[in-house]
Amino acid sequence: MKKYFIFLATFIFSASTAMAQANVEVEDTGPRYKLVLIAIILTVLYLISLVCVKAKLITVFNNRRIWNVLLLIVFLVTAVMGIMLIFSINSGRVGQLYPFLLYWHVEFGSAMVVITLFHLSWHLQYYAAIFKRKLKVVESNDK
Repeated sequence: MKKYFIFLATFIFSASTAMAQANVEVEDTGPRYKLVLIAIILTVLYLISLVCVKAKLITVFNNRRIWNVLLLIVFLVTAVMGIMLIFSINSGRVGQLYPFLLYWHVEFGSAMVVITLFHLSWHLQYYAAIFKRKLKVVESNDK
């Protein structure tokens, strides 16, 4: 489990460092999104929840339930805002609410991606088993 968090932390740090060093000129047309801050906050909260599991303050089941509910809430908010953005664009009535919806849609989407990485880390063995089975099937068909 530790290696997944090390990978996640390394990925987030290296991605943010690479973006900072890219020196790409980008026109400043809107608000700055806070992906790195969101990732750090959620990762710290997740690590705290894991410490609570290790200290037997909560069970693994309840820990996963909390994060699954949080993932569901973030998904629903992101989806509803996305649908509202689609309707406003398709109707040609992009009003004053559009920048607000777009900003929070991206922020909640960023949180959803980070929480999804936690969720996927719980199921890595499941996915690895699926890909290993498919690889074996392909290899046996090649013979």
